[in-house]
Amino acid sequence: MLSKRSLFLVLVTILMVGCESVDFYQSINPSDLYDSDCFGNSVPNNVIVDSNSSSYLDSSIAEKNDLQALDYYKIAIDNFHKKENYKVVGIGNVYSIINQKVNSTNIKNNDRYFTESLSKSSKGIINIAIGERYYKENEIKIYYGVPNETATEAKWNQDGETVDEEEFFSRYYKKLSDPFPYIISSKTVIQEETIDKSKFKLTLDPTLSVYYYSKQMQYISKLDQLPIFSKVEFFFEIDDHYDFKQIKILEDYKTKKILSVNCSADMRLYFSYKIASIPSLNQNCSYSTD
Repeated sequence: MLSKRSLFLVLVTILMVGCESVDFYQSINPSDLYDSDCFGNSVPNNVIVDSNSSSYLDSSIAEKNDLQALDYYKIAIDNFHKKENYKVVGIGNVYSIINQKVNSTNIKNNDRYFTESLSKSSKGIINIAIGERYYKENEIKIYYGVPNETATEAKWNQDGETVDEEEFFSRYYKKLSDPFPYIISSKTVIQEETIDKSKFKLTLDPTLSVYYYSKQMQYISKLDQLPIFSKVEFFFEIDDHYDFKQIKILEDYKTKKILSVNCSADMRLYFSYKIASIPSLNQNCSYSTD
Protein backbone atom coordinates (compact mmCIF):
# COMPACT_ATOMS: atom_id res chain seq x y z
CA MET A 1 0.00 0.00 0.00
CA LEU A 2 1.29 3.48 -0.88
CA SER A 3 2.11 5.87 1.95
CA LYS A 4 0.29 9.20 2.05
CA ARG A 5 3.43 10.95 0.78
CA SER A 6 3.88 8.46 -2.09
CA LEU A 7 0.24 8.77 -3.06
CA PHE A 8 0.54 12.54 -3.04
CA LEU A 9 3.56 12.43 -5.36
CA VAL A 10 1.75 10.06 -7.73
CA LEU A 11 -1.17 12.48 -7.93
CA VAL A 12 1.17 15.42 -8.50
CA THR A 13 2.96 13.53 -11.29
CA ILE A 14 -0.35 12.74 -13.00
CA LEU A 15 -1.34 16.38 -12.79
CA MET A 16 2.02 17.55 -14.11
CA VAL A 17 1.93 15.22 -17.09
CA GLY A 18 -1.75 15.57 -17.90
CA CYS A 19 -2.15 19.31 -17.48
CA GLU A 20 1.19 21.11 -17.39
CA SER A 21 -0.30 24.60 -17.47
CA VAL A 22 -1.95 24.13 -14.08
CA ASP A 23 -0.13 25.40 -10.98
CA PHE A 24 0.22 21.96 -9.40
CA TYR A 25 1.41 23.56 -6.16
CA GLN A 26 -1.85 25.34 -5.46
CA SER A 27 -3.00 22.68 -2.99
CA ILE A 28 0.28 22.66 -1.03
CA ASN A 29 0.88 24.67 2.12
CA PRO A 30 4.63 25.43 1.96
CA SER A 31 4.92 25.67 5.75
CA ASP A 32 4.13 21.94 5.86
CA LEU A 33 7.36 21.24 3.95
CA TYR A 34 9.64 22.49 6.72
CA ASP A 35 10.76 20.68 9.84
CA SER A 36 9.17 21.89 13.06
CA ASP A 37 12.57 22.63 14.63
CA CYS A 38 15.98 23.48 13.27
CA PHE A 39 17.90 20.31 14.06
CA GLY A 40 15.27 17.63 14.56
CA ASN A 41 15.82 14.88 17.10
CA SER A 42 18.77 13.13 15.50
CA VAL A 43 21.57 15.56 16.38
CA PRO A 44 23.42 14.51 19.56
CA ASN A 45 23.04 16.77 22.58
CA ASN A 46 26.81 16.94 23.03
CA VAL A 47 27.40 18.90 19.82
CA ILE A 48 28.88 22.07 21.32
CA VAL A 49 28.02 25.61 20.30
CA ASP A 50 30.50 28.45 20.63
CA SER A 51 28.29 31.21 22.04
CA ASN A 52 30.75 33.90 20.99
CA SER A 53 31.03 33.02 17.33
CA SER A 54 27.82 31.00 16.83
CA SER A 55 29.96 28.32 15.24
CA TYR A 56 30.40 24.71 16.24
CA LEU A 57 33.67 23.95 17.99
CA ASP A 58 36.39 21.61 16.78
CA SER A 59 35.76 19.43 19.83
CA SER A 60 32.46 18.36 18.28
CA ILE A 61 34.15 16.88 15.21
CA ALA A 62 34.56 13.56 16.99
CA GLU A 63 30.79 13.32 17.03
CA LYS A 64 30.50 13.56 13.25
CA ASN A 65 30.23 9.82 12.91
CA ASP A 66 26.93 10.07 14.80
CA LEU A 67 25.47 12.55 12.32
CA GLN A 68 23.66 12.00 9.05
CA ALA A 69 24.00 14.18 5.97
CA LEU A 70 20.81 16.13 6.71
CA ASP A 71 22.11 16.84 10.23
CA TYR A 72 25.27 18.35 8.75
CA TYR A 73 23.14 20.56 6.53
CA LYS A 74 20.93 21.74 9.38
CA ILE A 75 23.93 22.72 11.49
CA ALA A 76 25.67 24.46 8.57
CA ILE A 77 22.61 26.43 7.47
CA ASP A 78 22.01 27.50 11.07
CA ASN A 79 25.62 28.68 11.25
CA PHE A 80 25.21 30.53 7.95
CA HIS A 81 22.18 32.50 9.15
CA LYS A 82 24.13 33.61 12.25
CA LYS A 83 27.04 35.08 10.28
CA GLU A 84 27.59 38.83 10.46
CA ASN A 85 29.48 38.82 7.17
CA TYR A 86 29.70 36.55 4.16
CA LYS A 87 30.14 36.49 0.41
CA VAL A 88 28.70 33.72 -1.77
CA VAL A 89 29.78 33.56 -5.42
CA GLY A 90 27.72 31.37 -7.74
CA ILE A 91 28.99 30.19 -11.12
CA GLY A 92 26.80 28.00 -13.28
CA ASN A 93 25.62 26.80 -16.66
CA VAL A 94 22.33 25.71 -18.18
CA TYR A 95 22.45 23.29 -21.12
CA SER A 96 19.56 22.92 -23.59
CA ILE A 97 18.96 23.92 -27.21
CA ILE A 98 20.94 27.01 -26.19
CA ASN A 99 23.65 27.23 -23.55
CA GLN A 100 23.33 29.75 -20.77
CA LYS A 101 25.84 31.27 -18.33
CA VAL A 102 24.46 32.02 -14.88
CA ASN A 103 26.49 33.97 -12.29
CA SER A 104 25.54 35.46 -8.95
CA THR A 105 27.00 37.25 -5.95
CA ASN A 106 25.43 37.44 -2.50
CA ILE A 107 26.95 39.61 0.22
CA LYS A 108 25.99 40.28 3.81
CA ASN A 109 27.82 43.11 5.55
CA ASN A 110 26.31 43.39 9.05
CA ASP A 111 22.74 44.61 8.42
CA ARG A 112 23.27 45.33 4.73
CA TYR A 113 22.56 42.82 1.96
CA PHE A 114 23.41 42.73 -1.73
CA THR A 115 22.62 40.31 -4.55
CA GLU A 116 23.64 40.34 -8.20
CA SER A 117 22.09 37.85 -10.59
CA LEU A 118 23.27 37.64 -14.21
CA SER A 119 22.21 35.27 -16.97
CA LYS A 120 23.16 35.29 -20.65
CA SER A 121 22.45 32.70 -23.32
CA SER A 122 24.29 31.89 -26.50
CA LYS A 123 22.58 33.12 -29.63
CA GLY A 124 19.77 30.87 -30.77
CA ILE A 125 16.03 30.53 -31.19
CA ILE A 126 15.49 32.08 -27.74
CA ASN A 127 17.81 34.79 -26.45
CA ILE A 128 18.08 35.26 -22.68
CA ALA A 129 19.74 38.30 -21.12
CA ILE A 130 18.82 39.00 -17.50
CA GLY A 131 20.59 41.28 -15.08
CA GLU A 132 19.24 42.20 -11.65
CA ARG A 133 20.71 43.71 -8.51
CA TYR A 134 19.11 43.96 -5.09
CA TYR A 135 20.36 46.26 -2.33
CA LYS A 136 18.93 46.18 1.16
CA GLU A 137 19.67 48.39 4.13
CA ASN A 138 16.54 50.06 5.47
CA GLU A 139 14.64 49.20 2.28
CA ILE A 140 15.14 47.05 -0.80
CA LYS A 141 16.08 48.64 -4.11
CA ILE A 142 16.00 46.64 -7.35
CA TYR A 143 18.03 47.57 -10.41
CA TYR A 144 17.80 46.01 -13.86
CA GLY A 145 20.64 45.67 -16.35
CA VAL A 146 21.90 44.06 -19.54
CA PRO A 147 24.70 41.50 -18.99
CA ASN A 148 27.72 41.03 -21.21
CA GLU A 149 28.35 37.81 -23.17
CA THR A 150 30.03 36.06 -20.24
CA ALA A 151 27.45 37.20 -17.68
CA THR A 152 30.19 38.68 -15.50
CA GLU A 153 29.30 42.36 -15.93
CA ALA A 154 26.24 44.41 -16.82
CA LYS A 155 25.15 47.90 -17.79
CA TRP A 156 22.67 49.00 -15.14
CA ASN A 157 19.63 51.20 -15.42
CA GLN A 158 20.23 54.00 -12.92
CA ASP A 159 16.57 54.20 -11.90
CA GLY A 160 16.00 51.72 -9.12
CA GLU A 161 12.69 50.40 -7.87
CA THR A 162 11.97 50.42 -4.14
CA VAL A 163 9.98 47.55 -2.61
CA ASP A 164 9.33 46.25 0.89
CA GLU A 165 10.23 42.73 2.02
CA GLU A 166 6.73 41.39 1.45
CA GLU A 167 6.64 42.62 -2.14
CA PHE A 168 10.15 41.30 -2.78
CA PHE A 169 9.22 37.82 -1.53
CA SER A 170 6.02 37.79 -3.61
CA ARG A 171 8.21 38.18 -6.72
CA TYR A 172 11.37 36.23 -5.97
CA TYR A 173 10.14 33.73 -3.36
CA LYS A 174 13.20 34.10 -1.14
CA LYS A 175 14.64 36.45 1.43
CA LEU A 176 17.91 38.21 0.73
CA SER A 177 19.32 36.42 3.77
CA ASP A 178 18.73 32.98 2.19
CA PRO A 179 21.57 31.42 0.16
CA PHE A 180 19.08 29.74 -2.22
CA PRO A 181 15.29 29.35 -2.64
CA TYR A 182 15.10 25.54 -2.28
CA ILE A 183 13.29 23.89 0.63
CA ILE A 184 15.61 21.38 2.31
CA SER A 185 14.11 19.40 5.18
CA SER A 186 13.32 15.85 6.24
CA LYS A 187 10.14 16.25 4.19
CA THR A 188 11.93 17.10 0.94
CA VAL A 189 15.11 14.99 1.17
CA ILE A 190 14.62 11.61 -0.50
CA GLN A 191 18.19 10.33 -0.17
CA GLU A 192 21.21 11.35 1.88
CA GLU A 193 24.81 10.21 1.64
CA THR A 194 27.83 11.01 3.79
CA ILE A 195 30.89 10.92 1.54
CA ASP A 196 33.49 11.72 4.23
CA LYS A 197 33.83 13.94 7.30
CA SER A 198 33.62 17.14 5.23
CA LYS A 199 31.46 16.16 2.26
CA PHE A 200 27.89 14.96 1.93
CA LYS A 201 25.12 14.73 -0.63
CA LEU A 202 21.38 15.35 -0.45
CA THR A 203 19.01 14.25 -3.20
CA LEU A 204 15.84 16.29 -3.04
CA ASP A 205 12.28 15.57 -4.04
CA PRO A 206 12.14 17.26 -7.47
CA THR A 207 8.63 18.56 -6.86
CA LEU A 208 8.41 19.60 -3.23
CA SER A 209 11.93 21.04 -2.78
CA VAL A 210 11.44 23.52 -5.64
CA TYR A 211 8.07 24.87 -4.45
CA TYR A 212 9.50 28.40 -4.27
CA TYR A 213 12.34 28.02 -6.77
CA SER A 214 10.06 27.05 -9.66
CA LYS A 215 7.90 30.13 -9.04
CA GLN A 216 11.01 32.30 -8.92
CA MET A 217 12.19 30.88 -12.25
CA GLN A 218 8.84 31.51 -13.87
CA TYR A 219 8.79 35.13 -12.69
CA ILE A 220 12.38 36.05 -13.56
CA SER A 221 12.50 34.26 -16.93
CA LYS A 222 8.87 35.07 -17.83
CA LEU A 223 8.14 31.40 -18.56
CA ASP A 224 4.77 30.38 -19.96
CA GLN A 225 4.30 27.94 -17.08
CA LEU A 226 6.07 26.57 -14.04
CA PRO A 227 9.15 24.48 -14.85
CA ILE A 228 8.87 20.75 -14.15
CA PHE A 229 11.87 19.25 -12.35
CA SER A 230 13.01 15.64 -12.55
CA LYS A 231 16.31 15.88 -10.61
CA VAL A 232 17.68 18.07 -7.82
CA GLU A 233 20.98 17.05 -6.20
CA PHE A 234 23.10 18.99 -3.69
CA PHE A 235 26.76 18.18 -2.98
CA PHE A 236 28.08 19.97 0.11
CA GLU A 237 31.57 20.60 1.41
CA ILE A 238 31.92 21.98 4.95
CA ASP A 239 34.89 22.94 7.12
CA ASP A 240 35.83 21.87 10.64
CA HIS A 241 33.40 24.42 12.10
CA TYR A 242 30.45 23.07 10.11
CA ASP A 243 30.50 26.11 7.82
CA PHE A 244 29.72 25.81 4.13
CA LYS A 245 32.79 25.91 1.88
CA GLN A 246 31.30 24.88 -1.45
CA ILE A 247 27.98 23.61 -2.75
CA LYS A 248 27.40 22.00 -6.14
CA ILE A 249 23.81 21.82 -7.41
CA LEU A 250 22.73 19.59 -10.31
CA GLU A 251 19.27 19.83 -11.87
CA ASP A 252 17.23 18.45 -14.73
CA TYR A 253 13.99 20.18 -15.65
CA LYS A 254 11.61 21.11 -18.45
CA THR A 255 10.63 24.70 -19.22
CA LYS A 256 8.30 26.36 -21.66
CA LYS A 257 8.81 29.77 -23.20
CA ILE A 258 7.27 29.55 -26.65
CA LEU A 259 8.93 26.12 -26.96
CA SER A 260 9.08 23.27 -24.44
CA VAL A 261 12.73 22.61 -23.67
CA ASN A 262 14.57 20.01 -21.58
CA CYS A 263 17.37 21.57 -19.53
CA SER A 264 20.27 20.40 -17.40
CA ALA A 265 21.91 22.85 -15.02
CA ASP A 266 24.89 22.92 -12.72
CA MET A 267 25.73 25.63 -10.20
CA ARG A 268 28.67 25.93 -7.84
CA LEU A 269 28.51 28.19 -4.80
CA TYR A 270 31.73 29.36 -3.12
CA PHE A 271 31.52 30.71 0.44
CA SER A 272 33.73 33.23 2.22
CA TYR A 273 33.14 34.73 5.66
CA LYS A 274 35.52 37.68 5.50
CA ILE A 275 34.11 41.20 5.40
CA ALA A 276 33.22 41.99 1.78
CA SER A 277 32.37 45.47 0.57
CA ILE A 278 29.09 45.99 -1.25
CA PRO A 279 29.71 47.40 -4.74
CA SER A 280 28.11 50.59 -5.93
CA LEU A 281 25.88 50.41 -8.98
CA ASN A 282 28.78 51.42 -11.22
CA GLN A 283 31.17 48.80 -9.82
CA ASN A 284 31.46 45.23 -11.10
CA CYS A 285 31.51 42.12 -8.97
CA SER A 286 34.46 39.74 -9.14
CA TYR A 287 33.73 36.21 -10.28
CA SER A 288 37.10 34.86 -9.26
CA THR A 289 36.80 31.89 -6.89
CA ASP A 290 40.19 32.54 -5.23
